[in-house]
Amino acid sequence: MIYANTWRKKLAHDHPSESNKQISVRLGKLWKDMAADEKELYFALARRVDAEHKKKYPEPSGGIEGEDCEEGEQKGGGGIDEEAAGADPPKSSLLPFDKGLEQ
Repeated sequence: MIYANTWRKKLAHDHPSESNKQISVRLGKLWKDMAADEKELYFALARRVDAEHKKKYPEPSGGIEGEDCEEGEQKGGGGIDEEAAGADPPKSSLLPFDKGLEQ
């Protein structure tokens, strides 16, 4: 998700006439063609974001997951941790489309 969230906006900007579906297909192909060591950078970032999220929002102890929620409420806020997600994506010359996309 970090990879897609990071690059979707950039691809949409570079290809404004493409639909979200077309951008998703493009993202999927780029991910599939990416070298394993490049993917590992994103996996490592995802692990870091997950650890930061768990530190910020520890799970309640004991009981059934979601048991502490009032009726009609959902546990968690969904989405991604905005603070952690704001981290810069891994820098690499291996990305096939990163030229000219620096922020």
